[in-house]
Amino acid sequence: MSNSFDWNNFNKIFQQFFPQGTNMGLGPKIDLSWVNKHIEETLKQAMPQSSPRKSAPPSYAYDMVEIHNYVIVKLTMSESEARNVRLSASSSQLKIYSDSSRKQQIIPLPALIEPESSKAIYKNNILEIRLLKHETAERFSQLNIRFI
Repeated sequence: MSNSFDWNNFNKIFQQFFPQGTNMGLGPKIDLSWVNKHIEETLKQAMPQSSPRKSAPPSYAYDMVEIHNYVIVKLTMSESEARNVRLSASSSQLKIYSDSSRKQQIIPLPALIEPESSKAIYKNNILEIRLLKHETAERFSQLNIRFI
């Protein structure tokens, strides 16, 4: 038994049952070009022409180290660049933004951190950001039993 399918024969049979441009053999030929135009117009409205994208601003090169209580991120940059950098942190990400160069980068962190306890220090062309890890140990709270 042959495993190959005869597509040419299939196309011939298919065209006999469904000739192109007819109403599936159920009546006179119908002009369906308006359907194609309608679909094209709808797609143009739904997906406006995209303008050429500007290249993304360059990102910061960084080193990240995770130690027992901290996640430490180090960036090499000049002092003038460090003075124009703004940092913000969420529990799982560090955001670095420069007003002067319009660089922006979001760095995913390997552990949950306490954003309010984070510190940044600039020294010898290194911006070091220390992010205190969120305590992952599950705490138990004592519950009082009320007798009625």
